[in-house]
Amino acid sequence: MTDDEAFSSDDFLDRQQLADVLDVVFRIGSLLAKAGAVAFRVRETMIRTAASLGVRTLEVVVTADSLHATARSGPHFRTRLQRLPAVGVNMNLIAQLELLSRHLFEEPHDGPLSEAVAAVNAELDALEGSQRLYPLWATGPLLGLSCAAFCGVMGGNGWQMGATFVGTYVGHLLRLQYAKKVPHRPVATVVVTCAFVSALFTFLAARLLSLGAPELDPTLGAELFEPAKPVLASVLYLIPGVPLIGAFVDLLNFDLNAGVARGAFALMVVTMIAIGVLAFWSIFGALA
Repeated sequence: MTDDEAFSSDDFLDRQQLADVLDVVFRIGSLLAKAGAVAFRVRETMIRTAASLGVRTLEVVVTADSLHATARSGPHFRTRLQRLPAVGVNMNLIAQLELLSRHLFEEPHDGPLSEAVAAVNAELDALEGSQRLYPLWATGPLLGLSCAAFCGVMGGNGWQMGATFVGTYVGHLLRLQYAKKVPHRPVATVVVTCAFVSALFTFLAARLLSLGAPELDPTLGAELFEPAKPVLASVLYLIPGVPLIGAFVDLLNFDLNAGVARGAFALMVVTMIAIGVLAFWSIFGALA
């Protein structure tokens, strides 16, 4: 006996109800995927939400750029496919959607299904309209500090860390301008350009600091502004950490389509970073 056969026909959703539930479940899944959630989390959250709204059978397939789902209730079924836009990273949104699905599952709505679906859609509207956890103006200094700290881990001194901060900050501002004014520009173009600009401004900042730093600290040697460490550290903000980890998690869970695609994307981004830095060294390496 199947799960559906254990219930009477009165327990089944009609076609319109099934379509409404699938719409809201699909909305949650697409928001999770666009926020950078791994495939198994998208699938489990969608299944949990569907169960809380009366759909006991939901099949979900998640890839790196698309989402497929089929919901079934008795003799009725609905299938939906959507290609996902550019995937970003928003861990706060992932956490909020996860909490929402768990709350729905633990405390299901007692009223009509239409009211429950409307309530979930209202919650999703509020989440989509909410502000980011950290304002954009704060991300530049924070990324600059993190890359500067990594320069210190590699053995860089305070002056080199300062140059790294400048290069990272300028490159990140350029990336934000790309995202704001040219949202559909190819990722490869953005990464190569930002890597080149970060390396260039790190180098220029190091040269400017070298004009006055020895007078402030006479113990500084000639190797003070050796540019390799700060230049390499200044592009670390471009490393696709979430896709790299997501690819590993997807492969561990045998979500091969999503895992291989995420891994290939991350490898492409790392290659573009290397091309940007290599272009900088090819042009300005003689001045280093």
